[in-house]
Amino acid sequence: MLPKERELWIVNNNNDKEIIRTVLIYKKNKRDLTEVLLCNSDLSLSTSTTLKVEEPFVDLKYSIGINLDLMANIYDVDGQFKRKIGEVSKETFEAIQNLIDGPDPSKADFLDRGEKLVFKSDRRWVSKKNEILVSQLLSKNASEVGNLFADIDEITLTDTDPEFGYLIENLPSKISIQESIVQISENVYKIEKYEKLAIAVGAWEYE
Repeated sequence: MLPKERELWIVNNNNDKEIIRTVLIYKKNKRDLTEVLLCNSDLSLSTSTTLKVEEPFVDLKYSIGINLDLMANIYDVDGQFKRKIGEVSKETFEAIQNLIDGPDPSKADFLDRGEKLVFKSDRRWVSKKNEILVSQLLSKNASEVGNLFADIDEITLTDTDPEFGYLIENLPSKISIQESIVQISENVYKIEKYEKLAIAVGAWEYE
């Protein structure tokens, strides 16, 4: 099951030094990249950029803080999405969208926020710095794969290229061959979603 917008998921960073966080699925784009917002259950760490959400605006038995300023990018095929734990209401999600992308931030007025962060002596300052680092670590895979393919506009192969055979033989069942390898002429194929393929068949591995 792939994550959908509005849902709350447990994710990790697929690393020996494991980091586990709850995130809100904010946006999915056409290249299987998912933008997520980091959340926390310790509302004492909330700042003015944290929405404090409780029932009936979330289907959890406890309140959760959704950090509007802590975003990470994760590929759907990375295995970082572990399990869904709930979702926020449509009204709450619309409010979050308006706060981040506009056009009407006032639609979030019904949600509580934390207090403004002013002094470095505030323990929330250290927490915020730590969570910024966490968002970067969760995004590490997507960032490095994105850089790897940043200058590539199109990848084509012929059916006699060794790489073509390798892709066919090693393509995981969860990835559609029809969506990933498109025939554009008699013997020439165009590779779609090449970042996703690179991870799935091991052309790029998370360190």
